[in-house]
Order: sequence, then C-alpha cells, then structure tokens
Amino acid sequence: MKGIICISGMDPSGGSGIAADIRASSYIGVPCFPVISSIASQTNDDVLDIQPAPSLSRQLRAALASDPAAIKIGLLHAPDTIRIVAHELKKMKGKPIVLDTVFASSSGHSLVTEDLISTFIDTMIPLATILTPNIPEAEALTGLDIHTQDDVEEACRQLHTMGASNIIMKGGHLEGAEALDTLFDGTLFYTFSGKRISGKFRGTGCSYSTLITSLMGQGTNVKEAVAGAKERLQAAIERAAGSGQSAHHMLFLGGVKGGSQ
Repeated sequence: MKGIICISGMDPSGGSGIAADIRASSYIGVPCFPVISSIASQTNDDVLDIQPAPSLSRQLRAALASDPAAIKIGLLHAPDTIRIVAHELKKMKGKPIVLDTVFASSSGHSLVTEDLISTFIDTMIPLATILTPNIPEAEALTGLDIHTQDDVEEACRQLHTMGASNIIMKGGHLEGAEALDTLFDGTLFYTFSGKRISGKFRGTGCSYSTLITSLMGQGTNVKEAVAGAKERLQAAIERAAGSGQSAHHMLFLGGVKGGSQ
C-alpha cells in the first residue's frame, strides 16, 4: 500500500502537528512519510518558541522518492519555508494535495510570521486539491468577516478563485447547535454536520486534514473523503468529551482501525 507525505511542524507536547498526523494516518491504515517543517515548542496553553526545521529540501526529496499516494501540508512557518515546499511539490504531477491552513495554535498563539499570508496565497493555494481553513483562517486569507452561512459560501468562492480546487470550510467557530463544515468544489456546495461538543480539543485540525488525505490516498473521492473524515473525527471528539482526554488521543481508542465507529 502506498503511503502519504505529511509536511508538518513538530510539537514536542505530542498534541498536534506530525504526531497527530501519524496517529490519524495509522488509524486509517495508511503509512505516513513525515517531513518536519518547523519545531514548535508548545504546551496545551502556550507556544514557547518556533524555529524552521533543518534540511527541509532534502527531507522532501527523500519523502517524494517514496512515490506517495497523496500529500498533506500543515504548518508552514515563514515565506522561505513555503517557497521550499512549493518548489519541490511542483515536481509532483497528479498527486492530491490537502493544504491545512495552520496559522495559530489551539491556545490562540500565532505560529506564522506576519508576512506569510501573501506568499501563502500566491504560492501554496494554487497547488491545493483541498484547502481546509477554519473561520479565522479564511478571514485572514480573504479579508472577509464571516458570521453566517452566506458569508462562508462567499469566502469559499473567493478561495476558489485563488486557485484551490476544493475548499472545506470548518464551521466550528460559528454559532449553533451543529458544527457545520462546508465543501465547495467550484460549482456545488455540500455540508457535513456534527453535534457541537463543549470542551477544548487539541490536534483536531491536523487530524481532520490527515484523515482526508489518507482516505484520498486510498482512492476515495473528495466528497466521500471529507464525509469519512468528519464522521471519524466527530466520534473521537465525542469519546474525548466523556473521558477527560483530548480528541487526538481518543481518535484511536475504540472501534475498528480505519473503519466503523
């Protein structure tokens, strides 16, 4: 079975980044080829420091030599990091790329430099098969204020014009009893709902995008990959809420690996 490349930050606390990616891909049963983009020294409550990882180009070349089925991109800390990743990925034709817009930690601390957004828009978004922003990230990319479903759909349209083939807008920051995610394929909108669960869960965005990538690596189409990832993540968060543990731990407890919940 072919694996997926995950280009992500290293979170020494294990809550997010490459640690969450490896757990998520393992849950689906897909090998993960990890590429470390940065070292983000953080805890559940704070970001202590963030530095670029060494030898990023060589890491990428080694991983790409494995002929991955799909590629997930997480934290890209600075414009130079973006340019390195884009340069290497342009050599790969026809591989699904899931681009997770990681701009801040779950604790609300910025993980990127102030001058990153324009380079991200110009260089990374056109490579994306699927772009997976949450509401604050979509606002940063589009300049829109997003409060309603109509706002979500307008932001999706704008992100599509920037070059992303598909956008999955995560709706957890909007109000309502349901957490509604919206997929736009350039023509049609699809929504995926899940019960809103109170609590703080780290690594959910990383896990969600990697679940999508893993399912696409198995040949699943975009809509079915998003639906499958949403279902698995929702089940994990519900288990976590009842256990006192965070969702990225609970994602792999209970149920059958890669399958039903």
